[in-house]
Amino acid sequence: MLYTAYRNVQIQEISDGGFWHADEVHYESGSLETSEPVRSIGHWNKPDQVEIFQVTSGRVMMIVVPRSPVDVIYAANYAAGDSCVIPLGAFHLTYSPWTASTVFNISFEGAAPPDQKYDRHPAPEISAVLESNRIRLETPAGMSVKTDQLSPVLSSVPSDLAKFLCAARPSDLAELRAEVAALTAAGWPAR
Repeated sequence: MLYTAYRNVQIQEISDGGFWHADEVHYESGSLETSEPVRSIGHWNKPDQVEIFQVTSGRVMMIVVPRSPVDVIYAANYAAGDSCVIPLGAFHLTYSPWTASTVFNISFEGAAPPDQKYDRHPAPEISAVLESNRIRLETPAGMSVKTDQLSPVLSSVPSDLAKFLCAARPSDLAELRAEVAALTAAGWPAR
């Protein structure tokens, strides 16, 4: 089993017709039969989808590939308490080889219902192997790998995503969505 996911543990419909929802995913540690580290299946987000992950226990590596052009991979480790902001429309994948880990995430789905949150583009050709307690990424020629954490300073990113979504006012959610959209529109993450 890759992981255990609890989908839509919280859902908030907001006045402009969009949905915010939360998932919690539990990963075991180790490697799969293919020698690839335990991981999520990975997917592309829709162009207007805001998604933020927070590691609540353990340690993971998040792989993030901005949509266009697909020539850079962000691969960084995140420990308990760290957050990763996914740029709008990006591909992302989580690896958890070192220890069992739990990751909580919130996302804004636009007008689509929460069960239609993924974009169906083919995944980038990325694979990984665990070697001597390190993840070695295998990528197509011409792709560069950056190890920067995608944790921009946002005034609206809370230190506890679960509590935030429970208590958030519509204006809090709108501010968070606007900040991530503005960052992405400004070219973040910088190449």
